[in-house]
Amino acid sequence: MICIPIRTLLGIWKRTMDMVRLEKATTSVTQIDMTKAVDEEGKAFLPGGHFDTSVDPYRRPHRWSEGEGHSAIELASTPHGSVGKPTLASPEKAKRPVAAILRYLTLVIDQILEAFPPGKLPPVEEVTLRTAEEMAPYLKWPEEPGWKPVYALPRRGFSHYG
Repeated sequence: MICIPIRTLLGIWKRTMDMVRLEKATTSVTQIDMTKAVDEEGKAFLPGGHFDTSVDPYRRPHRWSEGEGHSAIELASTPHGSVGKPTLASPEKAKRPVAAILRYLTLVIDQILEAFPPGKLPPVEEVTLRTAEEMAPYLKWPEEPGWKPVYALPRRGFSHYG
């Protein structure tokens, strides 16, 4: 299976490693009204370098998620709701990410259809702890004799729902 990280797909990661949330990319792709966009940066209480950024790209001594309490929460430090520089967005910057995402979606759909053409399912015993016989009613087409919706599966294990 091929797995392509979104930061690679967007083609922006290598050029701007400090743009953690990819504001330029997401804003470029969404094409929202940028007349009121505000560039903002979060507020850290310690000097930079100890804690990684939100996707842990630098492999610093502490992951971003370990920094609770060492920087201001986004609601307080970025009151306008944007972190980074969304004002750098442009429609031109959306072309490469959209093309890469569409190329990837085509790839994954083609691979799914190759592995599971219409009407073919993976072996039941390999994807569930239930038997093929037990799952048979749930794998039928709706309204086919003997069909049951997935919601009718009996619960297993501990559950406070019944």
